[in-house]
Amino acid sequence: MAIARVQVTGNSANSSTTVVKAFVSNVTAGNTIIVGVSSNVNCPLASGVTKSGGTATIGTVTRDIYAAVSGSSPSCAIYSIPITGTGSCTITVTLSSGYHVLAIAEYSGVLDTSPCETTAAGTIGADTTEETNNLVGTLSTLYLYQFAENVGDNFTRSYTNSFVGAFEVNTAASTMAGALAELITTPGTRSTVCTKTGAAADWTSVGAAYKPTPAGGEEPLTIYMVE
Repeated sequence: MAIARVQVTGNSANSSTTVVKAFVSNVTAGNTIIVGVSSNVNCPLASGVTKSGGTATIGTVTRDIYAAVSGSSPSCAIYSIPITGTGSCTITVTLSSGYHVLAIAEYSGVLDTSPCETTAAGTIGADTTEETNNLVGTLSTLYLYQFAENVGDNFTRSYTNSFVGAFEVNTAASTMAGALAELITTPGTRSTVCTKTGAAADWTSVGAAYKPTPAGGEEPLTIYMVE
């Protein structure tokens, strides 16, 4: 089953211990929620990401990857959540007081058990060109990178290797910028370079790749050879 993005939205919060956003449309049972967080404090463990409202039901939240510059600032993380019941859904991220960016996306066709095949360790820098480590997927068809920047000016982004910005906060209204970049493709080794206009700033990025549900809805069969 091919992976497809159903919807994406997001929010930012300044001098706050939470960042909250509701999906515009109902989420659907069997689909997967991806949560991307960028912050100038440490991104929370999985327990800090909750469904705070709505009629949908969700499964266990998993923090698939996390990285930070100088311990916490800026930091970013990617989480995945299976949707177990259709309905409205509001996601809240709770963390220390600071400046935060939240992206939430719903995808269909993502494997519902252990969907994350591989992650890309965090990269850091202090310039306008943000490079990522490779995501090496043998089964994955959804490749995601979350970016975080300590920046207070307006800028625009561009991505290489066919990645697109699924959700971005790039304005001076927040001193924390962030973006969720996406590529839906065939399995392989994937990476991107995010180039920003404007002033240089401390930045970090993380990546995660997700497997599709095989045709027929069954998980891939693993065959072990015993000599």
